[in-house]
Amino acid sequence: MQDYQGYFASLGYGFSALVLLVVALRWFDILAGGWNHFRREGGPLQIIHRDSRACALYYGLRFLGAAVLVGFVLSSIRLGF
Repeated sequence: MQDYQGYFASLGYGFSALVLLVVALRWFDILAGGWNHFRREGGPLQIIHRDSRACALYYGLRFLGAAVLVGFVLSSIRLGF
């Protein structure tokens, strides 16, 4: 089992990074006004979707920010093995 300990740790880190990334993206949406605020007519998301450059910047920078946040969180975890 010791041979696979590093493999399982990497697999666990990867899975937790994906879960944390999805949670962080949802959290960013809620911070921006919540689901109902985003989906209503004339809301921020409707305005962003009218311009293709604004839409690309919003989703790209949102993903980049969430990935950096998850990286910082995972890099601060210390394992005892």
